[in-house]
Amino acid sequence: MLAAVIACGPIGSAAAADLDRRLNFDIPAQLLSTALTQLSQQSHIQIVAPAASINTLQSPKVQGRYSITEALTRLLAGAPLEYRVIGSDTLVLSALDAEPEPQAAPRSRAGDRPCIAAHCPEPAAAIEVQPVELVAMSVYGAGQVRAANALTQPYFRAQVPGFAPQAFLNLLPGVDMQSTDPFGLYEFGTSVRIRGFTADQLAITLDGVPLEETPDTRGDTPPNRYIDNENLDELQVAQGSADVDTPSFHALGGSLRYSTLDPAGVWQAAGSYTGGSEQMSRVYGRVDTAPLWTGGPIAMFSASQIRAYQQQNSLASMQTERAQFKAIQTLPFGQLMFGWLYGDRDDHDVDSYNIDGSPDLIYTQKLSGDGAADARYYDYWRNGRTDNLLMMRADIGSADDAHLQIQPYYESKRGYGTAGVTPDAAQTLYDDALAGAPQRSDVQPPDSGGAASGRLEQLQGERRGVTLSLQRTLGVHRLTVGGWLQQYDFTQTRPLYDMDTDGTLHTDALPITIYYDRRIDTATRQFYAKDSIALFGERATLAIGSKGLIVDRRASGYLNNDDFNRQQRETRTKTDQDLLQPQVGFVWRYAGNVELFANYAENFSATPRLAFVASSFNADLKPETSDNIDLGIRSTGSHFASAVSVYHIAYRHRVLELQATDPDIVGVDTYENVGAIETLGVETSLYWNPALHWRIGSTLSLNRSRFQDDYEVYDDVLGSHTVDSAGKTVPATPGRMATLDVSWRGRDGFVGADAKYTGPRYGSTTNSERVGGYTVINLNVGRSHDFGAGRISLQANVYNLLNHRYYGMLVPGEDTGTYNFGISRSLYISVGLQW
Repeated sequence: MLAAVIACGPIGSAAAADLDRRLNFDIPAQLLSTALTQLSQQSHIQIVAPAASINTLQSPKVQGRYSITEALTRLLAGAPLEYRVIGSDTLVLSALDAEPEPQAAPRSRAGDRPCIAAHCPEPAAAIEVQPVELVAMSVYGAGQVRAANALTQPYFRAQVPGFAPQAFLNLLPGVDMQSTDPFGLYEFGTSVRIRGFTADQLAITLDGVPLEETPDTRGDTPPNRYIDNENLDELQVAQGSADVDTPSFHALGGSLRYSTLDPAGVWQAAGSYTGGSEQMSRVYGRVDTAPLWTGGPIAMFSASQIRAYQQQNSLASMQTERAQFKAIQTLPFGQLMFGWLYGDRDDHDVDSYNIDGSPDLIYTQKLSGDGAADARYYDYWRNGRTDNLLMMRADIGSADDAHLQIQPYYESKRGYGTAGVTPDAAQTLYDDALAGAPQRSDVQPPDSGGAASGRLEQLQGERRGVTLSLQRTLGVHRLTVGGWLQQYDFTQTRPLYDMDTDGTLHTDALPITIYYDRRIDTATRQFYAKDSIALFGERATLAIGSKGLIVDRRASGYLNNDDFNRQQRETRTKTDQDLLQPQVGFVWRYAGNVELFANYAENFSATPRLAFVASSFNADLKPETSDNIDLGIRSTGSHFASAVSVYHIAYRHRVLELQATDPDIVGVDTYENVGAIETLGVETSLYWNPALHWRIGSTLSLNRSRFQDDYEVYDDVLGSHTVDSAGKTVPATPGRMATLDVSWRGRDGFVGADAKYTGPRYGSTTNSERVGGYTVINLNVGRSHDFGAGRISLQANVYNLLNHRYYGMLVPGEDTGTYNFGISRSLYISVGLQW
């Protein structure tokens, strides 16, 4: 008898320690093997079953709030199976000796309740209990009406500790992730694209809290600010379109839902140290508690620090510190959760290049005494952020299968950025400030000695919000209504000061100019409703829903350098709304484990924040919209999962910043609607377990994204002219991507290799620049060993094994782009301890 290991390896959630803990399950009627996979995913436990006993069996729908054992009992109703508990995190299913009565509930060999680990009989010899995964990806897609995937703990733990959470996406179909280092330490050099949409056009949440993503990294919150990959439980990815219940006001495309591990519910601790290339050093520690008193909450606390240096500049440091606390209190009516996440980071700007490899913006490593050259001294170009995120969540269930969830949150942001400015640019800025008011006394001229000046950006933001959802099952209908309210207040100031050669800014003196001193307030209201209808004896599901969004923005102050030069503070306001954004989806299950799915969604994105602070404000700017169609077929069996999807995206009213300028002078000009983009694509994926412990995965992604219109632009050199973009391919979007990964995972170790091919990309709107495709190969290997009450582990990761030199992130322009080099060959060694 061949054992099918249904789900993931080392478990760190409270559910693993308490099988009676009540959770919210949403598992449709389907093949039993697929249903068990979803039960494992949703409860974070491992299930081992004989493949021959589950491959042909059907299971009923399980939706609502149940304990893990209650949910399993419902899934196994009428099946000739029994289960037993092995350790604290594994349920083993086996065939009954005799057929049970029809619809009889499965039984545990220890009686009506699961046996405790110390008294469980040994598993049958034919069933091996190992912490390996059947399918570490794609299991989340089963039952969904859209293209979807999920990544789980075995995959996270195979990567180097501290690995950027966005980088986990890179082996999924349709995803292009670029970074200058494996840890995402330089945020301006990290990008994610899914089906051509950038991160600021996706819906991104962390434990249910929306994360602000914008084209301007200064004001947003990338997930790597907060997440240590040891704490990451699951990453759910919807490539096509975010569900209506996802809180976001700029999601034209899919969604990313990051979930962190709950406290383990027992006293335990873990720590690790990692060292490697670019003088990288990282320490991490975590402590989990049992109930702090009888019937009290369980909790966890973790902290980490990582420090490394740039590949191109061994003097330029990058550092991140993170901390997380989470406490959960189970109550008779449900559960309360409190969480706190902290992130603090500092970095230096990274060199950028032109397509031919010549310097675009290169930072010098020594001071020369020449103010123009010294303005690019690396230590003058620094960035830092400190973020705190507080959240609470109440999950309230009832006997009539209703579920209410309320989640308030608060986030504070603080940050800075410094940069050198050439003497000529500083003098120009000062002269511009005096042009309309020669006698003004709030500025002073730059140092007459020809030294570089320094600009200082300071920013702070506060986000306050709440999400709410109410679910209720009525017959074949699963009804959900909810909403999201958020207030985000964000301020930025950027004065220019005289500067000493050591980088000390003369902040106690008058500035040379002020680029801006502004505040932007954003109020968001979202409401939604959806109904999932079970049809044809639960062999099909029809999902119908819609959301409405109202986004009010107000920008005030010196919004740009022109305002300061005119000594005129101004206020700009605009309301964007779309009260009807419908979605319709359908999934049909046939032949046991095969599903056909289709989804249509209309999406809307509010006017970008930077449009409000441009030199010229277009109050009639239309919000961007997209119509997304997703069609596909997926199949999940005891040893494989596969999917094929095709999609069409009509992206309209695209908003673009027009007129490039000298970054030393001013950074924004005007934003206009410049037409539409049409995207067609195909994605395929296959994950296969050829034998116990082994896994092979592959994906292929084809994308064609083309501009539909030309547009007019003005710049100081060419004047007004037409950009010939109609029919051109959207830059920075590869037309072809393919991945292959092979891994072996046993109880005491793992070894794996993965390769990704990224096809050619254009670096400019006019397609005048094109970078070639490239392939990156990575290796990982780890070994663990028990000792006494603990466990020690050793792990090695190699990225870009062949040391292929390639352009990673690129910033496209009209005729030319700027490019950052991707990750060079890097080796990291980690030592971990659990007890």
